Amino acid sequence: MLRAQLDTYPILEAFKSGDECPFCFAMRELERRSMEFVVGPSSSYMQRDTRALTDKAGFCRRHLKAMYDYGNFLGDALILQTHQEKLWEEYKAKAAAYKPVRRGLFGIRKKEAGEEKAPEGPSEFSLWLRNRKKKCFLCNRVADSYDRYMETFFYMLKDKDFRPVVEESKGFCLDHFGDVLEYAEKKLPDSLADWFYPTVFGIMEKNMERVKADLDWFITKHDYRNHDAGWKTSRDAVPRMMEKLCGGHPSDPPLKGK
Repeated sequence: MLRAQLDTYPILEAFKSGDECPFCFAMRELERRSMEFVVGPSSSYMQRDTRALTDKAGFCRRHLKAMYDYGNFLGDALILQTHQEKLWEEYKAKAAAYKPVRRGLFGIRKKEAGEEKAPEGPSEFSLWLRNRKKKCFLCNRVADSYDRYMETFFYMLKDKDFRPVVEESKGFCLDHFGDVLEYAEKKLPDSLADWFYPTVFGIMEKNMERVKADLDWFITKHDYRNHDAGWKTSRDAVPRMMEKLCGGHPSDPPLKGK
């Protein structure tokens, strides 16, 4: 009998949520908890070990915007203060060692003194500036949990009581469906393959057609000749189709602190 344990609860909740994609639902909840961990009422940003992690990893543009929208500007300021100090020390060290590219006739790159040949590609400083954009404390935190969620999902499939929950779900967005198939191709036991693949492909087809029908009616309803017709289930067809195609919840407002 399937039981809601600490590790299985987020997946069970997501598949029973009625969301267009259970993993989009689970990741939204995870994003909210992660944001609250960083700048929420727990004041984790005041803890030295948390600040050490955020100072090292920093934040991507999307999560900085989310932190700003959350509204804890003092928390944002404290996190940014120590992160900027660490980042600027690294910047000054890299900038001091930077050598501008020298090019000769026909734009050919010149060798510097002591070099056997002219270096190719971007400089170490340019690479550092580029790669820092790929680091984000919140992205890493969410990604680590997502991997565990995927592993837990396939573990739960071994329980016959969970499979009807999957069958009654609305499928996945295309992005998360790709991850589900990739994981299945690596780790799904043969004993589940005959049930799993027909089930998930059937669910995907059925529910994509359902959302497509809602979207078609949403468009049709805007014809003046259908002014008096009912909306059926099409009022939120646009954000639901967006979720099916690319994941996420585009109609969600920014997360605000309490």
